[in-house]
Amino acid sequence: MFKKVSLKTAISKLFLLIAIMLFVFIFKKLFGAENSLIGVTIITAIFMFLPYNLSVHPVKFFFRILAINIIMGLCSFIAPYNIYLGFIINFLIVFWITFNFYHSFRMEMQYPFLLQYAFILFSPIQTGAEF
Repeated sequence: MFKKVSLKTAISKLFLLIAIMLFVFIFKKLFGAENSLIGVTIITAIFMFLPYNLSVHPVKFFFRILAINIIMGLCSFIAPYNIYLGFIINFLIVFWITFNFYHSFRMEMQYPFLLQYAFILFSPIQTGAEF
């Protein structure tokens, strides 16, 4: 019924779980509890990028991922102000994220970014005195 797992594999998975929890805890302390969902999507994206060698062009990939996050942030900031404009913006950003990752990486790479956009859209990033 259950697959046997070696002690070495179990310990490595435990350390991975502790590292994920530590990352989210530190992110939560730095940016506030209301922004912790963004930390979860960041760690999800990091683990989705692990199989790829992004060190071939590190500057290019850094600025590409940075641009994607900035565009998502701007679109999620603008979209709630007008229902018609928001519908168009949301449709275009989801299409752009899906199209961008479909041609560059595997198809699954779009999911952390779509999840991050949904979290940013429905739970905007909070800034203020606690930041």
